[in-house]
Amino acid sequence: MRAGHYQRIAVTIFGWSGWDRQQQMVPWSVLDDAGSVDAFVITLLAADRPTSGFTSISGAIDRSVELIQRSGYSASRSVIDISGDGRNNDGRPVTEARDAALAAGITINGLPFVGVEPGLEDYFRENVICGHNAFTIPAQDPSSFSDAVMRKLLTEVAMAPGPAFASRR
Repeated sequence: MRAGHYQRIAVTIFGWSGWDRQQQMVPWSVLDDAGSVDAFVITLLAADRPTSGFTSISGAIDRSVELIQRSGYSASRSVIDISGDGRNNDGRPVTEARDAALAAGITINGLPFVGVEPGLEDYFRENVICGHNAFTIPAQDPSSFSDAVMRKLLTEVAMAPGPAFASRR
């Protein structure tokens, strides 16, 4: 992040389950130093988690696109990170949501939690991820999830062409 042109990124996190269950857990934040990262993590750790239910990856993608478009930030690259432990089984077809995000110029990367559902990494590759340099990094079990998240974030920030964050719209 600090090696990028603007040396900062704008991020938000929301939790999701069914097509009608998305909850922004951390508002849009600019991460540009250790203090801003620490504040972001503290807010995330204190946030309520959404209730479980069906799995609507398509709903999560649609909500992500909306959050990006309403963020107030202009970026040279927009990325949605989808973490999940199952296939889309609620809402519209995941490929329709994926294709709409791609048409909006948004990359989707995946972090499938593969210990729950066999073949989930392949499902993410075939149906969820899209865009320039899109990739998946699977988490094998709960103990490997934080390492997989860190590897994914480091890969995304390192791949960012030019500035990862441009300016407030």
